[in-house]
Amino acid sequence: MKKYPHINWTEIAISAIIRRIELEDQLSKWETKINHGLLEEAIEIQDRIRKKIGTIKNWSSTEAIRKWRAQKNIIRKNHNY
Repeated sequence: MKKYPHINWTEIAISAIIRRIELEDQLSKWETKINHGLLEEAIEIQDRIRKKIGTIKNWSSTEAIRKWRAQKNIIRKNHNY
């Protein structure tokens, strides 16, 4: 801060705080209540499906997600997103 005495650090801090408060206000408007009954039902369904199909040998969900993200990034890069 001493390196840049011409900058009004108080103004920058206040501005950042205001932006964050505005963001939090917007996010709180978009929040919805979670229906825990439906959530538990979805978890049970997912567990039943997993038991039926079992696990896939030599398959890593982490690696699959990394691959999907890499492909998405290539598409974005090629289309200048």
